[in-house]
Amino acid sequence: MNQYRPSTTVRWTGAALLVAAAIIHVVLIPQYPIPALQILFVLSALGLTVGAVLLAVGAPTLGWVLGGGTALLTAIGYVVRSTLGIPGVLPFAFPFFSPPTGPISVLLELIAVGLAARALRGSARPIRAAVIAEMQDRVRSRAS
Repeated sequence: MNQYRPSTTVRWTGAALLVAAAIIHVVLIPQYPIPALQILFVLSALGLTVGAVLLAVGAPTLGWVLGGGTALLTAIGYVVRSTLGIPGVLPFAFPFFSPPTGPISVLLELIAVGLAARALRGSARPIRAAVIAEMQDRVRSRAS
């Protein structure tokens, strides 16, 4: 089986996309005076940032899973917010291009999701086993 291993450039590109999306979310927090949305923005920025850090420090499987998963959920949340609204939090839909940073963030997130899907698809072993192996390698490297 030909296993795809993303290059360092792909990992750094993914990390940069995740950080850029996280920055957009942090900047937008004050524009949404609804506490539930502010919490979601903080959680999204946190997940995106931690995913980027994991990609940067050499834990790519965990970084792609966390960063790509957060990016996917955030993009889905934006589409739901823009079409249906969020029952109990935001009962009406916002225009898709309001604010204009929204579609930019979604684009960054979807590119990151694509990179993550490509990186994880090529894994010869299940993701859970890869994540556990990365964590064990980190513990061993710190112990020595």
